[in-house]
Amino acid sequence: MLALTSRGQVYSWDSLGAPRLQDKHLDKPVLLQGTLAGKQIVQIACGEEHSLVLTSQGEVYNWNSDSVGQLGLGSDKERTAVLTATAVEFTGDSKIVSVACTKSASLALKENGRVSQIL
Repeated sequence: MLALTSRGQVYSWDSLGAPRLQDKHLDKPVLLQGTLAGKQIVQIACGEEHSLVLTSQGEVYNWNSDSVGQLGLGSDKERTAVLTATAVEFTGDSKIVSVACTKSASLALKENGRVSQIL
């Protein structure tokens, strides 16, 4: 579970939201830092086993399970968990304005109205 503060910080209560905290469920929330430190987060989204955040600059970061390609790593190798929030690259010059997760997919809405699936 993730929570977004009015200051743009993200907190997590469990391993599905917290990079490096795999297999731990927390009684108190933990502030997510690492690659997200200093970023102004404006939106969060959670799938069944993965998470996305959107920054005020239109950057998208994702982490956790890539079991069916939901993180868009583009690898045919055995899929695994990504324990560090990783920036997602998009083609074109349209800014990302919203993100969403389904059970096993990640989506981004661009400023031009187009939706991109993170593959």
